[in-house]
Amino acid sequence: EELFDSSTEMKPISKICLKTNNISWKAEGKKEYKYLDLSSVKRNDNKIISYSVVNCDNAPSRAKKFIIERDVIFATTRPTLKRAAIIDKTFNNNICSTGFVVLRSKGDVKPDWIYNFLFTKKFISRMEKLQRGASYPAVSDNDVKNTMIPLPINSSKELLSLEELNKVKGRVKNLKHDYNNKIISLNELKKSILEKAFNGELTSAA
Repeated sequence: EELFDSSTEMKPISKICLKTNNISWKAEGKKEYKYLDLSSVKRNDNKIISYSVVNCDNAPSRAKKFIIERDVIFATTRPTLKRAAIIDKTFNNNICSTGFVVLRSKGDVKPDWIYNFLFTKKFISRMEKLQRGASYPAVSDNDVKNTMIPLPINSSKELLSLEELNKVKGRVKNLKHDYNNKIISLNELKKSILEKAFNGELTSAA
């Protein structure tokens, strides 16, 4: 969070991103596309885990937004779930749901910088205030694009900050791994103690 707060220049996200297009299915004929819907992005690690193949005959009504490699997508439906991803080459020139806003960097700011900003308390707090609807709270694309994002005053600062962010993520990942291993060990110990108890192998201290 501090990496973003320390930046001095502020701009709306829209100012650092290009406009994106929607598909016209009538013009596509029977051409098939890989389609990402909201469930395609795994919440705990934000990896794209699934997709469907669609064409003009079977495409859902929300299958409209073109995506290319290095686009950042963020789910505007239930935004506080923090469902976001960076598009890799597997899904280059394919489509995603209108339940995502597509953020395509103009090139001055790296997609990773935009992506990481979407997980900050400042951004999520704004989305929580702006979301509308009870059953399926959502924000609009413009709500996201009009959000002010702190920008590094030079590219070297951005590169340094992203490197620091990646180091922090690496440490968190290692801590999670160690924690999970400890949980597994404790569970195994618990099972062992219970097994001995059921077999009458535990004795009280004198």
